[in-house]
Amino acid sequence: MFEVQGFTQKRRSDEENRKPAYKSPLVDEMHQAELAIIKPLQQAAFGEEIKILHSLHLYGDVTDRTLAKSRNMSMKKTSSLFRPNPFLDENGVLRVGG
Repeated sequence: MFEVQGFTQKRRSDEENRKPAYKSPLVDEMHQAELAIIKPLQQAAFGEEIKILHSLHLYGDVTDRTLAKSRNMSMKKTSSLFRPNPFLDENGVLRVGG
């Protein structure tokens, strides 16, 4: 019986002293990784549309009719982003509004 108790106590102290081999990423690190993946993919797929939105300084959801009209005049009607109200968020990520 003493042998079992000694073994379990030793095992617990070994586990408590052992540092984890893997440390989970922080929320901010996950967010930065997400941006590092999304932005280049969006640039490759929608580079022209992103350039137009940058040139028109359209950040945040565009509700002003004149801004929406100038965006639509600049963007090709064949673009898949022509109708869904595209905009760039505060991180420069392309988003669409409903």
